[in-house]
Amino acid sequence: MVISVLLPLSLVFIMFSLGLGLTINDFKNILKKPKAFWIGFVNQMIILPIAGLFVIYVFSLKDEIAIGMMILACCP
Repeated sequence: MVISVLLPLSLVFIMFSLGLGLTINDFKNILKKPKAFWIGFVNQMIILPIAGLFVIYVFSLKDEIAIGMMILACCP
């Protein structure tokens, strides 16, 4: 019940509340400073999952923990 209902609903609430805080100026800043956006995007989508994979291999984590770490590393 908690994993199948409560956690997804709490994630929906968190993402919705974060989205409510966005303004038009936030999107204009992306057009004004695209370099900052792309640095953050590449770090979040490419570097962080690679770093997570590196940690998994270096510390030989159990499968369950390794999957959890990769899920966290790939979540934007």
